[in-house]
Formats: sequence, C-alpha cells, structure tokens
Amino acid sequence: MAISQTTLAQELTYYPGVLSVSYYQDSERITRKEFKGLLAQHEESLKNWNTGTALEISGLVAAGASGFLLGTGLAKDDEVGGDGSSYYIGGAVAFVVSGVLVELAKNKKRKAVLEYNEQLDTRTAFRLVPSRSGVGVALQF
Repeated sequence: MAISQTTLAQELTYYPGVLSVSYYQDSERITRKEFKGLLAQHEESLKNWNTGTALEISGLVAAGASGFLLGTGLAKDDEVGGDGSSYYIGGAVAFVVSGVLVELAKNKKRKAVLEYNEQLDTRTAFRLVPSRSGVGVALQF
C-alpha cells in the first residue's frame, strides 16, 4: 500500500549577531532575500518585519545623535567658560530613546517571525501519526 504525504512548511528563524544576521528555514541557512520572500507570503508578518527594520534604523540614528551630542558636550567643556551640560542631557535622552527603539524593533521582528510560523499550522495538510487508541497508524488532517 502506498501512502503519500504532503510536505509541511518549514519554520523560519533568525539570529541577529554583532555584525551580521543569520536566517534559517528549519535548519537550512537561507539568504536575507529568501527570508523576506517567505515573509512576503504572509502580509502581516512582512508588515511587522518592515516596521521593525524602520525602528531599528531610527534607533541607530538616535544612537549616532547621542554620540554626537556627548562629543559636542566634551568639546564645549574644553573651551574656556564653556558649559556642555545641555549637550550631555540631550545625549543621554537620545541614548535612552535609541535603546527603546532598538528594543521595539527586536520585538516587532520577533513578532513577524512568530506570526509567520503560526500561520503554518493552519494550512491544510495531512500526516501519518500514531493512532490515539494505541493500535496502528492514522491520518491526521
């Protein structure tokens, strides 16, 4: 007796590193383009991923502004009669904002991948599983 089985879709994962990000479909490494192509199959996932990317870029810009303001504050303190305290405050605020934005970006990207993986469970497919009565094999739809 021959029984066919549909292939179940594979889950996506990503691992952000210090200098690069690794994308996987189950245990197989894929490119960023392939990863985004798979996310594009689920509109809400792609929307959350793109929002996360925009938040991440905004966070990096805020971090750059923080560094610039702190550096300017140091330069003002070196001047005779200079006061860099307002630059320090601005730099600290920008630093906190950048941290919040980067954390929100991580959550959006994580949510995008989870939503994509959740929608895989609702696809119509069947597979062979042990029978619940403990005897034989059953088809599960």
